[in-house]
Amino acid sequence: MDESALKSLIHTLEASKGSFDVWLNAFSAMVALGVVVEIVFVVREYLDHLHDWRRGIVRPPDRPSRFWLAMELAGVALVSVGVAGEFWVDVQAGALETRIRKANGDLVLLVEQKANGAEKSAELADAAARSAEGAANDAGAKASNADGASSEGWHDQWVQIPPGQESKPRSLNSRKEG
Repeated sequence: MDESALKSLIHTLEASKGSFDVWLNAFSAMVALGVVVEIVFVVREYLDHLHDWRRGIVRPPDRPSRFWLAMELAGVALVSVGVAGEFWVDVQAGALETRIRKANGDLVLLVEQKANGAEKSAELADAAARSAEGAANDAGAKASNADGASSEGWHDQWVQIPPGQESKPRSLNSRKEG
């Protein structure tokens, strides 16, 4: 994948994390509501037993209430579904975070590869610049030597010409004598 595709994937994955927050809050609310129902049931049971104890008379138990049975089962169901839902959200969010970490790792690898390529390119350019600078210095030195040698040689030629062999000045009006 290229860099823009990885960034887009990471953005999409991070945006989908928000939906898990809603589910997690819903399942946590179910657990809390189920625990409240359980507490109500425990307090009711305690009050019933306290009432029987204060009476001091042993008598047959009252008929069980279907309402309180339904409340007890609803509380247990809410807690069970809520805990299972929280587990499911945790597993799904973990898988999503793993995908995000993998995409981030791929992006970092891609950027590091680009940086290494740029570093190698810079090293090659630096080596080429140093080589060109060395060649330019050599050429400059050779040119200086050539200028110095040619002017010295020219001077030497004038000095070495024996007298009487110098060329005579000509004028434009003079004819070539033959």
